[in-house]
Amino acid sequence: MVKEETTFTPETQDPQSVPAASPEVNETETPAVSADQPPPDPGPIVIPTDTPAQAEQPPTRGQILTLFIVAGIILIADQVTKRLVEQTLPLGTSTAPFAQLADIFQFTHTTNTGAAFGLFPNGGNLFALAAIIVSVVIVIYNFRLPAGHLLLRVALGLQLGGALGNLIDRARQGYVTDFFDVGPVPIFNIADAAVVTGVAIMALIIFLESRQEQRAAAAREAAAPLEAPDMASAPLESPPRSTPLTTLPTQTTDEPGTH
Repeated sequence: MVKEETTFTPETQDPQSVPAASPEVNETETPAVSADQPPPDPGPIVIPTDTPAQAEQPPTRGQILTLFIVAGIILIADQVTKRLVEQTLPLGTSTAPFAQLADIFQFTHTTNTGAAFGLFPNGGNLFALAAIIVSVVIVIYNFRLPAGHLLLRVALGLQLGGALGNLIDRARQGYVTDFFDVGPVPIFNIADAAVVTGVAIMALIIFLESRQEQRAAAAREAAAPLEAPDMASAPLESPPRSTPLTTLPTQTTDEPGTH
């Protein structure tokens, strides 16, 4: 007998004998998230703050000059108006530039040996010394103040110009010339008004900064994540002991043919 040889072509091969191709897996495919699954925790919210390098930047030349420019303007205006009053208005007399407002505003030429607005008239030398000390402190602080703080430099410039204006009067004639007569307020000059305005601006700056710090602290507390319990310090509970199983007696069966 002749043995027939059977050849298998790809068309005649059994489909069950061909291994199925494994499906390709896309490694970049993002796994699906179930609707019931909570979203991932984004982590604590970080509030950006100025770095120490930014907060301690030295002031620029223009920022330093801001104080001296303000002080110079106040000093020139104070001295010019005082000289004008001394030359045109006799001591102890008054004049009203607006007759309708004479009861609440006029110019009255007076002298003052004390502090601003006629306070403490017998402390002229003490206030002169205090003006020198304050002026030196303001100048030094202006150079050491970090960059920025424009409003604070303006406030310090007002105080410096006012202190120097009254100090020049004390050194020149032993007293200060006052001439602004406004209602029940004691008679004052431009230097007095500059000092009071500078102090008021500084008080406002301190108040606003304290409010800002309080709000920032409240925001940090609200954004801080809840503290997780300290698992290291928590006492470990020992697992409950399992009840031992009762040992049952083993039964032996006699094999046939042993008797």
